[in-house]
Amino acid sequence: MNSERDQRDDADFRYELSDDEPPSEAVLTAVSTLSGDDVIPEPGDGGTRALPPLYDAVDPDALDSLLDDGSRLTGFDGHVSFTYHGYEVTVHSHGYLTLRRPVLELAQ
Repeated sequence: MNSERDQRDDADFRYELSDDEPPSEAVLTAVSTLSGDDVIPEPGDGGTRALPPLYDAVDPDALDSLLDDGSRLTGFDGHVSFTYHGYEVTVHSHGYLTLRRPVLELAQ
């Protein structure tokens, strides 16, 4: 796991993808690490501590195609953002992703 929490504010979490890690798997690992929920349900827990399917938020194949190793090597400069399991996820073409809990505005 290549997570980095230094030099950030309390709302940000940065995760560095390993060289052969697909972005979709990195999202699951990072969200699991931060939330404490399992990527795959543990037997006997009824799935209560498991992450929801990633495809409910984004097409994992499309995410991997857009931001695979080739985009990092060719200099493609972009990102994909979406909400997943209560986090604003931004996957960057330079091999990292960030998670942020949305800031809720209180009704006055």
